[in-house]
Amino acid sequence: MKNRILFLDRDGIINRNKPYISSNSEFEFMDDIFNVCKLFLKNNFKIIVVTNQSGIGRGLLSVYDFHILTLWMLEKFESQNIRIEFVLASALNPEIENPTHFELLRRKPNPGLLQDAGEIIEINYEESVMIGDNFTDGHAAASAGLNKIFIVNKGPNINEKFEIFESLADLLTKINSLMGFKNA
Repeated sequence: MKNRILFLDRDGIINRNKPYISSNSEFEFMDDIFNVCKLFLKNNFKIIVVTNQSGIGRGLLSVYDFHILTLWMLEKFESQNIRIEFVLASALNPEIENPTHFELLRRKPNPGLLQDAGEIIEINYEESVMIGDNFTDGHAAASAGLNKIFIVNKGPNINEKFEIFESLADLLTKINSLMGFKNA
């Protein structure tokens, strides 16, 4: 049986978007992220994080620092009884010349990270959901075949084909009707 997945971007959705976070002292969870995750888990979704981390490719943080921070983040989710299946990241610096096709495909707005997830776990992409804060998240999800794409961004409508919300709290107030969930 294929799984329904809640794909989450990291910076701007799980944590406040600050440039090139390299330690847990810089990491600040977004309000309502745990509530959003619990609601999707209650409705039989699994959770996967897909994130661009160009700071690694730019030499501003190490892969080791990223892994330590990711493990700490996963422990915080576990302490809330939230299981994240896994985290996939692109470390590509978008400013380098001649990146490989492999690297380009995995940097959002391209769908490679979401497609790679399907190599690890069976996914029903049509019934899966993406929550991101940028058009790159939306385009990656649409290219992977997702129909439900929610963008949390206080800026101007970044693309009218995606559902736009000002905050995770705003999304939470509408998610039951958008997803057909029975209980909040």
